[in-house]
Amino acid sequence: MSGPELVVFSLLGLAGVGSAVAVVSGKDLFRSTLFFGSFLLSVAGLYFTLEASFVGIMQIFVYVGGVVVMILFGIMLTQQEGARLNASLERRLTVAGPVALLAGILIAAIMTTSFKTVREVPGVDIATLGKLFTNDYVLPFEIVSVLLLAALVGAVVVAKEREK
Repeated sequence: MSGPELVVFSLLGLAGVGSAVAVVSGKDLFRSTLFFGSFLLSVAGLYFTLEASFVGIMQIFVYVGGVVVMILFGIMLTQQEGARLNASLERRLTVAGPVALLAGILIAAIMTTSFKTVREVPGVDIATLGKLFTNDYVLPFEIVSVLLLAALVGAVVVAKEREK
């Protein structure tokens, strides 16, 4: 990784850490979800800087476009405006200590482990994957999309029944 790529990678990493901290420290569930979306976008950016463009695109489509939107729909359908998270500072600090300790242990383990690196990764390009999705695997692809649509409609029906 050269100089400019390393700077972009570092900035995306810092943006991801900042977004993650905002997710867990926020008291507004809606804003925490938006910060979660920005975290997932920064992870997608990291994939793009590592030249894993297919994984980056799928990160955006599946997680940002699907999971975050589904969470936002769930929040909007089931909670009142301005819903607040009620965890006290004392409880958050009680959880933050062990989490920080575990994160430190994991970082130390990663830093002291020597990983094998691969220079050239054999694989399939995005155009070939796109052709496979639209030709050979179109039925499973459409079945998953119908299943997700059914889950969304079911969530709306359940939320509407609770209002009555």
